[in-house]
Amino acid sequence: MKRIYLFCLICTVLTGCGLVHSAQVHDQINAMNGLSKEQVLGCMGSPSSKSSEDTVDVWTYSNFGPVTTNVAVSGNQYSAHGSASTSQESCIVNLTMKDGIVVGANYRSQGKLLVPSLPCYNVLYACTAGRIGSVPSKPVAGMTKEALTSCTELYTDARLDPIRDVIAIDASPTLAQQNNSNYITNEQRPALDAYKELLGQCRNKIAAANPHLWKIMMQVQPAPYKELTLLYNKKITTGQFNTRKQETADKLQAAVADQTK
Repeated sequence: MKRIYLFCLICTVLTGCGLVHSAQVHDQINAMNGLSKEQVLGCMGSPSSKSSEDTVDVWTYSNFGPVTTNVAVSGNQYSAHGSASTSQESCIVNLTMKDGIVVGANYRSQGKLLVPSLPCYNVLYACTAGRIGSVPSKPVAGMTKEALTSCTELYTDARLDPIRDVIAIDASPTLAQQNNSNYITNEQRPALDAYKELLGQCRNKIAAANPHLWKIMMQVQPAPYKELTLLYNKKITTGQFNTRKQETADKLQAAVADQTK
């Protein structure tokens, strides 16, 4: 009886999750219709490849995840047999545009067993979050602006006052800040703890508002708290921290600009 119940439960999970995500991605791909070329560039970035014929363009976005290997072993105390298989999550989205407007879209998605359509759901989310359902939400650009404004408000926290003039919190560092050869003091360490907490909240807001921008941020700075930890542990000076912070900001700006070409 337990085996039958477990089998039914697995079937329910498999069909339930798979169908839900497939339906969601189906709605997303339909919601791409009507977007302008500029809107697509803004939320998905540059395509992996393009093809054109007269006034019709086809943009293809190809996203591939890491290759994983699954190993299965069976047997008894006298012999064992094993097998291995490899798989890779992927999403391919094709957008057909006429006169700069999306008039057709389709996708192919390969994901984990329970959520095969999830890779494409994540790819399309930035463009379609406000276009599905009866109540339209704000465009991605507007949500991103609100997130950045919220970050600015977070950084007015009084706990940051001991380091406010020492490191660049919500602006480009001054030359004086970049040339400061002093290390952080023990009295300033609690302010750094607060800064890390608020920085995490800010990054979460940006991730929710603009997944495409979040993806670029993670590519540019996969370890966002590394320099802050070095500063806290007095491994680098406040000047070195400010300089590296500006270098990261410059890289992010260049990466975003490259995506919109």
